[in-house]
Amino acid sequence: MTEQTDELIARVLNGEASLEDIRNLADWVRADERHAVYFRQWKKVWHLAHERQATPERREEALRQFVAYMRRPQPAGRLRRMVRWISSMVGVAALVAVVLYTGLRESGTPPLAEPPVQVVQLVLSDGSRHELTGENAVQDVAAVLESDTVAVPVTEYNEVIVPSGTTYTFSLPDGTSVVLNAESRLKFPTVFGDAERRIALSGEAYFEVARDEAHPFFVEFSTGSVQILGTQFNVSAYDGALAFAVLVSGKVRVASGEEAVDLQPGQLCELHAEGLTVGRADLMSVLAWKNGEFVFKEASWKQVMDELARWYDADIRYNASEMEGVKLHIYMERTATLPEALEIIARMVDISYSVEGRKVIIKRR
Repeated sequence: MTEQTDELIARVLNGEASLEDIRNLADWVRADERHAVYFRQWKKVWHLAHERQATPERREEALRQFVAYMRRPQPAGRLRRMVRWISSMVGVAALVAVVLYTGLRESGTPPLAEPPVQVVQLVLSDGSRHELTGENAVQDVAAVLESDTVAVPVTEYNEVIVPSGTTYTFSLPDGTSVVLNAESRLKFPTVFGDAERRIALSGEAYFEVARDEAHPFFVEFSTGSVQILGTQFNVSAYDGALAFAVLVSGKVRVASGEEAVDLQPGQLCELHAEGLTVGRADLMSVLAWKNGEFVFKEASWKQVMDELARWYDADIRYNASEMEGVKLHIYMERTATLPEALEIIARMVDISYSVEGRKVIIKRR
């Protein structure tokens, strides 16, 4: 680990990285578990840095704990460099954020509502339902389909349904890899046709499409569609929420009504009622769900609450007018409990909350 690595991490977390930077960092993190631990510490500091300002006493204690943490695993000189980088980017508030997160983990706060134990299901075209609970998730769907001896017409579709509190990875008949987010559904034919590959999505999914230029790949959803030849991309199309597509690599065309646009790697396309808008994507935030994280950068209150509700299977209620204009900047592992998430938010926005079963009531103080 070098100062160049710290600079690379800083560029990625600051939204200034190129696609090459992102790929280089991903390779570095995957190469060694120590790298992954180090990067997670960086992210905790960075993404929790915008919490509400703490008292001077808490800042001092936060700094003490942060320094103690960094001294344990880091070689000589690295602590000074880390403190210099963090201070130059986010200041002492970042150090406070680390303590807030780790303190919740150690406080013994009883859980309010863990993600419910539910199973992913495969619904075949004949209406039969199969639980997908095997250890090798990628093979589950194929195993069920191979065991189904009934001939299924191409025009009939199977459906994978993912409940709240989990994600699911599997392969389509053409070899395309799919990761489905919580509360998502994907319909696909048992066998793709001769001309094209077409599936239907409700929710969010990440695709690595098997390249086949003779058979273009289409993802359809309620407000539009994405056409692909062979690429990696993310589509979010939850009911009642703004749909968007993000291209990681390759080439895609996003269409809605009569309008269509080709995306370049690193671009995001939002599908509004008025048409399509294209901008730069924050890949770390967009793909956080696939990596087992919550990452919000200046996200609206509704966006954060909607995602928490999907993950924790919670009915979160609040006065929308009280939260209008509230922006949140959060990093959190998805293994965190709902109370931990609410406590972190309560330190950023002056709120109180109560829980009645699945119902969470939030009020602005």
